[in-house]
Amino acid sequence: MESNNITLTVIQLDLDKSTESTSVIEKELGVEGTRLLIKSLKKEFVEKAFDLVANRSEYDLIQDLGGDGYRILFKDVNNAYQFVKKFAKLVEEHNINPDVKKRIFRIAATTGEVDYDQSESGVNLIVGHVVLAKLSRLVTATPGWFYIDKTTFDILPVDVQQDFTKESVKGKKHEDDFDAWRCQIFSDTSIPTIQPVTLQEIYDLFKKLTLSAQITRVAQFIGMPNDFRPSNYANLYQAKTAIVDWAEGDEEGEEYRLTRLNKLKDIILQVSVNS
Repeated sequence: MESNNITLTVIQLDLDKSTESTSVIEKELGVEGTRLLIKSLKKEFVEKAFDLVANRSEYDLIQDLGGDGYRILFKDVNNAYQFVKKFAKLVEEHNINPDVKKRIFRIAATTGEVDYDQSESGVNLIVGHVVLAKLSRLVTATPGWFYIDKTTFDILPVDVQQDFTKESVKGKKHEDDFDAWRCQIFSDTSIPTIQPVTLQEIYDLFKKLTLSAQITRVAQFIGMPNDFRPSNYANLYQAKTAIVDWAEGDEEGEEYRLTRLNKLKDIILQVSVNS
């Protein structure tokens, strides 16, 4: 098949806490254990869910990104959505067993034009910066949730769209944030998932605090280092912005960032109630 431009829905999967899992496995089984884990994930979840999708096109396939990362390509967005549902169901069926390690994945999808060349292997199978750049941001979002871009959302059936809620996703440095839609794809509440929280939610809650002393307590309770705390001479807006900017930093990863933002949200609520 020659290289050609085609519109595809591209799903990306990423196992949450994979480093933690492989570290434990390699201590017990050596590096061969990691290979067994990767093969098991692909066979039990990715390939099985893919095989359950009916009426696949010639362009639909599993793209191996190395390790536990995969992209799954679909010509039809409905098939892409069905894959995600079937994949999540297989994972949840696995997680029911109390004797096995629970799995949770980050899942995202974007839709758009890519250059597709089936003669290529690995990451070079498809090329398309607009589609894949957004995908790379979405798949770093909250584990247990399915994130999609606007193009994907717009072509989903209306009844499926109702399962999604809109939020803003942080772009890379020097890039604008962009709109995305999400739905919680894993219903197993025994899996710890971090609730998404937007900066707008934080700022709206901050409106409840009108005293400098309240802002100071928030900075103390969240563990903000003294060097980063707002100056006593800063006005309320500047002080609130300084706290949010610090909490929103993602230098230790998206999961850490969301954990800190959720903690900030809870602290603001506590201070507003107890003041």
